[in-house]
Amino acid sequence: MKAYFPHLDGLRGLAALYVVLHHAFLLCAQSFPIRAKNNLTDGLLYGHLAVDVFIVLSGFCLALPEKARLIGEFYLKRAKRILPAYVAVLIASVAHTLFWNGGPLDFRALGLHGLLLQDIFPETIVAFNPPLWSVAVEWKIYFLFPVLLGLLAKPRGTALVLAATAIIGYGLARIFMLSGKSVAELGHTCPWYVFLFGIGVCTGKLTSRWDGETKRLSVVVLALISSVLLLGLLFIFPMEHAEADLARAFPVIDPAMGLLTAACLALWHHKPPKLLTLRPVVFCGTIAYSIYLIHFPVLEMLAKKVIKPFLPAASQELQTLALLGLGLPLVIAAAWVSWRLFEKPFLVKRQPSSVSETM
Repeated sequence: MKAYFPHLDGLRGLAALYVVLHHAFLLCAQSFPIRAKNNLTDGLLYGHLAVDVFIVLSGFCLALPEKARLIGEFYLKRAKRILPAYVAVLIASVAHTLFWNGGPLDFRALGLHGLLLQDIFPETIVAFNPPLWSVAVEWKIYFLFPVLLGLLAKPRGTALVLAATAIIGYGLARIFMLSGKSVAELGHTCPWYVFLFGIGVCTGKLTSRWDGETKRLSVVVLALISSVLLLGLLFIFPMEHAEADLARAFPVIDPAMGLLTAACLALWHHKPPKLLTLRPVVFCGTIAYSIYLIHFPVLEMLAKKVIKPFLPAASQELQTLALLGLGLPLVIAAAWVSWRLFEKPFLVKRQPSSVSETM
């Protein structure tokens, strides 16, 4: 029987809420936000790092169950878990684009979104609902999971998985660059996310066999090193224009964030922080996938139709607070409806509960 770990939902919920804060801040920008040193709101500019958490957490959760999987069954379960809510929100996003934004229907972008290929053609990402790009990335990574499980079963399996995913991820990045794309242009394709997923898979497999104490010191050291590395990289690659400039450093910043996430997941497996197990946080984690899918069109509509017209002279920070005050309850309510209609009916019956395996 699979165990249920509420803190994993809690972490997923906090990451989803941070993405909501991030996009609310960007939508209220008077101009594209420039980082102001020593400004607390600078912390809202790193939404991309939350996606790193989702990718590592996905691999971690999938690798935790010690259970053989038929390949066909695995793909079917992933499709039932990911696609119904994705398709429903995509349809709603297209309607939002046509009726609220008054924009023309981009059939090429729609086709790419329907095939979950919009991440490979970044110019189409903004056509309907920009955050959907990461679903497209993660969906394609899932096709590697059975192969990674096979590697894990071999001697020194974790080393094989890490090596294979690093070679695949950065090899694909190199291929894209040879085709004419810059590193910054790969900021929504992120082929190196294959490596982050591999980090999550290895952490999940090792943690499921860990008694919680024998390797604790080494994991703490890993957490400290990755924290210093991440902060150092963020300092070395300062953002002048939010993520547009930071994207150049994603290939090195994302793995640092991935290692920090993996170390925290290992440390928290037996004794998670209380914050991550609070009911409201766990609830947000339960519906986190729908929160992530739905939040941007809701916030964008409110920012354009309510906040900007009624608070035109207010500071970006005040507009952000107003947008969150109006938008966050709507986002959570809409996400709960989406979860009930397009996620819950497709979840495997759990006794009493099991690990949730997606963002």
